[in-house]
Amino acid sequence: MGMIWWVGRLIKFYGKIHMKQLLKKYWLIMIVVLLAMMLPLVVYMWKFGFVVSSDHVRWSEMGSAMSGIYAPILSLLTLVVLGYQVFLQKKFSYLENDIRQTEEAQKEIAYYLDHIKTELGDSSLNHPDVITLFAYSPLDSSLQLSDIAKKINLDNPSISAAWINCNTYFRGLQAENRYPYSTTLVTLKNKAICILSYKECAALDAYIWHLSDGSLKLPYLFHKYSGEQSEE
Repeated sequence: MGMIWWVGRLIKFYGKIHMKQLLKKYWLIMIVVLLAMMLPLVVYMWKFGFVVSSDHVRWSEMGSAMSGIYAPILSLLTLVVLGYQVFLQKKFSYLENDIRQTEEAQKEIAYYLDHIKTELGDSSLNHPDVITLFAYSPLDSSLQLSDIAKKINLDNPSISAAWINCNTYFRGLQAENRYPYSTTLVTLKNKAICILSYKECAALDAYIWHLSDGSLKLPYLFHKYSGEQSEE
């Protein structure tokens, strides 16, 4: 049902927003095709006159001339239409794959966020002082926070594993700066903030960074001292 809803939503969006743009884009092509179809008739009438002949031979000659002219034109147009149909089918196949990828990311991240929320209730990482320490400390190895992060990880390693998995999907969505990946990334970032909180998300970013001594390259989307965000 999710796949059908996404496809229906895209078709509706595509039909309303892009139909006028498509008509503007292809009106010149349609005019050229129409002129190409009419030109042989115009040339024939200009050369031989517009006369409805009663001579069967002249009808046969005109038919032979028109078939010789229009047959290659229609064959070419048929090839163009078939090629465009193949292009649309390929594009739709890519779209289906994109939707499957984003739906999987949404399902997996929702699972990991719920798991983190549950585990934080029983973890020392949820202590307000610890959350504040990680959330508002720069990502700097000189702060000696890695020992604290490693101690927390010994008590409950599933928190770090779940947040790393979330960031793996975040990185995948971030790699494709187009629909539906970009909109899904924004949606899931907001979902993480709603399920946890922005402060906890920022603390988890810093927690993973210090736990890996800065060696684990993740998006770190929430920590405001992230090197990637500061470059922006």
